Amino acid sequence: EFQNYEIQVKHKQKLWQRIYSFNGSVIKDSNGQTKMGLLSIRDLTSNKKNESRLHLQAAALNAATHAIMITDLNGELEWLNQAFTKLTGFSAEDAWKLNPRNLICSGEQSNDHYQAIWKAISNNQVWSGELKNQRKDGSVYIEEQTITPVADELGNVHHFVMIKQDISERKRTELIQTTQNDLLQMIASGKPLFKILEALTLAIEKLEPETLISILLLDDDGITLRMGAAPSLPVGYNEKIEGIVIGEGVGSCGTAVWRKAPVIVENIATDPLWNNYRDLAAQFGLQACWSTPIKNLDGSVLGTFAVYFKTPRKPTKKLEEVVSMATHVAAIALSRVREEQNLHQSEQIYYKLFSNMLDGFAHGRMIYQNDQAQDVVMLSVNQAFEQLTGLNNCVGRNITELIPWIKRTTPELFELFGRVAS
Repeated sequence: EFQNYEIQVKHKQKLWQRIYSFNGSVIKDSNGQTKMGLLSIRDLTSNKKNESRLHLQAAALNAATHAIMITDLNGELEWLNQAFTKLTGFSAEDAWKLNPRNLICSGEQSNDHYQAIWKAISNNQVWSGELKNQRKDGSVYIEEQTITPVADELGNVHHFVMIKQDISERKRTELIQTTQNDLLQMIASGKPLFKILEALTLAIEKLEPETLISILLLDDDGITLRMGAAPSLPVGYNEKIEGIVIGEGVGSCGTAVWRKAPVIVENIATDPLWNNYRDLAAQFGLQACWSTPIKNLDGSVLGTFAVYFKTPRKPTKKLEEVVSMATHVAAIALSRVREEQNLHQSEQIYYKLFSNMLDGFAHGRMIYQNDQAQDVVMLSVNQAFEQLTGLNNCVGRNITELIPWIKRTTPELFELFGRVAS
């Protein structure tokens, strides 16, 4: 006997090809002599093509970069691809032991949320959305997920196809950009500096939950560091470092300002830069500190942006990107304050010069009508002007109100004002 003996037949001149399966047997008499033979032939061409197509589709799904999982109507796993294992850490063997609904549940979504998803797909509706799920190692990630029901010709759902991708990095980038925009809006709207710096530290701690952020400001004397914002660091620690003088070996921040360069201390317990502050850091459980100078456009140092950890820690590219954004925002905020201080000082100097001049001076704004100068609003006058003219309470009043006859007797004066102003 022989079974399922396959033969491929190709036309000599044409391109078509057929595949046949042969099954054969012989019937013998009592003496063992062959009496007849039976041979059955079956055309497998269509079946083989379907098998090849299914194999190709399975290979394509398995090679897809998006994680794919197929379950039955009860949510029991039937198939998953390699990308699913890469994304979640769960192998097919792991997944078969657990119901997929419990496999990657992070607890970040409510039961009502999952019930709403199940209700939609059970009614043959495609569901798409974002979920926080959990990998095998316990880490939480954000995924974009689509669940598509598979139904028969009568509309009865019998399988579900789930396609998902990790969008954690995209969401992180969006959050960083939103955070930066919000902080810049605070600066543009003139919010107080301490509120901006505090909002900045809290925003970074939200982006990087294991960090404790501190911003120190360089005093006008150029050597003393003052507290800018450190809402999450212990009050006792902040009090001890208030007013430290910069220099080599003055922890991470004092050294960073002194060097005008970032200082990365991965382990405070062993780094010589912390020799004089090691016990203080240990008292409050601080074990690593990275400090970056906050610089003005001219390169001068305005302060430091420090990242503390409660465990020894090496720098990561992700955190370096966040620190870069934070120091940029802090530099803008501090530069704005510096500019306002300089402007205020200039105004004070101008006011003193203006007020103490022996000559009378007045500052006014022209009022026009039909392109002709009609009046002047007094914006500021010095003491000499009021003494020489005998006029009082001039600011905010029109000159024709202060001197009613001036326009009638000296019209050329207004013409002169108009030509000068224009």
